[in-house]
Amino acid sequence: MDLKQLQSFEILKYSSEQTYLLLNNNFSPLGLDKINRFYIMKLQRMGLANHLGRVRWTDLVPRFNHFFGKVLLMKLQSYIEPLQEATWLHKLLRKPRVACYPLRHLLLLKFLDETFENMDYEISGGKLSFGPFGKGPWPCLNKVANHYKESIILSCEITRCSKTGQPIGTFECSYGFVYARKGPDLTNDDRFRIGRVKNFGAEWNGKLQMISQQNISLREMARQLGCDPKTVVSNLSSKSNENIAIINQEQKKRRYREIWIKLIRENRQLSVSELRNQNQAVYNWLYRYDRTWLLAHVLVKKKGIIKRERVNWKERDHQLSKEVQIVADDIVNVNSGKLIRVTKREIGRRLDKLPLLFNMLHRLPESAKQLDIVLESVEEFQTRRIKIKAAELKKKNSVVKRWKLIRASGLKKKFIETHCDQIDNLIEHFA
Repeated sequence: MDLKQLQSFEILKYSSEQTYLLLNNNFSPLGLDKINRFYIMKLQRMGLANHLGRVRWTDLVPRFNHFFGKVLLMKLQSYIEPLQEATWLHKLLRKPRVACYPLRHLLLLKFLDETFENMDYEISGGKLSFGPFGKGPWPCLNKVANHYKESIILSCEITRCSKTGQPIGTFECSYGFVYARKGPDLTNDDRFRIGRVKNFGAEWNGKLQMISQQNISLREMARQLGCDPKTVVSNLSSKSNENIAIINQEQKKRRYREIWIKLIRENRQLSVSELRNQNQAVYNWLYRYDRTWLLAHVLVKKKGIIKRERVNWKERDHQLSKEVQIVADDIVNVNSGKLIRVTKREIGRRLDKLPLLFNMLHRLPESAKQLDIVLESVEEFQTRRIKIKAAELKKKNSVVKRWKLIRASGLKKKFIETHCDQIDNLIEHFA
């Protein structure tokens, strides 16, 4: 028995054991909503759903198919086509509206490395909440504070890492110390881990200024402050530069105020615009950095502003949405040459309307909707490219080989596994 057969045997054994358990015990109904929440919570812990509960389908479906293997899933009538969006797995993990075969529930439980007994225990015990950083309050990790490591932070702002997709928690102490770390927390010690300090706060900066006057080494200063020696150096230099900048700013302000007052006294007959033309640099600097004082020392005549709508945005939106569709079709239906992904930047470049698509899309709802329809994700572009390259190879050769298709498609190693089923299907199709 090879490894694949052994894995299939273990999966079928698991399904039969769980089926026997269900048939020979009187379990209370758990409810579809709670079962769905249990599944989502487990996917969050595996990194296959974000902290809001949104499933990362492009990661989940390939992993699910690879875990069981296409042959076994086909036998169980549960194989999931990578590009479909209304499969039994989608229905199982979205808001429950329909029932699903018990066997498919068992397949998902096996994928999550769970059993029905554990699901029943967690649901009955009310343990369905997922907090990537646990429950608050959270500790303040400002080493110079009297409340160091005390749980006094009441809120945690959770965002998503653009590179890994993992949740990032940002914690802010009432004294201004702000730190962040990547989750989810796996142990209790993770609560006392800092990924990056975003703001040290007034208390920390005060301690820095105080110990910088003492005769102690840089390493000792860093130890007392709970940071790296380079952080100490950079903060000391930034404070010094900040003080110098403040002094220079104040001196410049006094000098420019005197110049402007003198200019007014010597040219009382001139308007503000004419005075400004006399010394444009002084006026611009005061307008930018000392505007309140400047406006108090000029006679500004306020004129009514009439806002006129010069662009028929509805008409432009309608026309642009058609152009977006045409250009997207041109990109997709290219017969030869380099294949290009359908992106907003590529469409805007071809239409010579990049600023319009990136800066004014909020005024172009029809175009925005059309973009949502035609734009390709990286995976969708790779899928299209694989199909085209497979067809090209078939024209040149009688047999389409796997390694040739992968090389012709330009797939990196990390994407090969995602598209392995599609590649196998195409090879079988062109065989």
